[in-house]
Amino acid sequence: QGVLTAQRYVLMDYDIPVEKVSAAVGITPGFEKPRRFPPLHDKQWAAVRVVVPKAKVNQLMDQLYEVGARGIIVTALQASRM
Repeated sequence: QGVLTAQRYVLMDYDIPVEKVSAAVGITPGFEKPRRFPPLHDKQWAAVRVVVPKAKVNQLMDQLYEVGARGIIVTALQASRM
């Protein structure tokens, strides 16, 4: 089941201004919930990691970019336990 899930979803990471995190999480709520990492260097930005449907990647990237996300990276999954 984990391999089948991994075939339908990808991992998406992006940086977003702190004041726009809520808008971005509204676009990518994730499989269960997104992970928000505290700012590491620039306190004005946060890093977000989320599992999203592979079929919606391009649409989600465009929407995230429009609300201010940058450094959007998509990574394939091999297996999962969700």
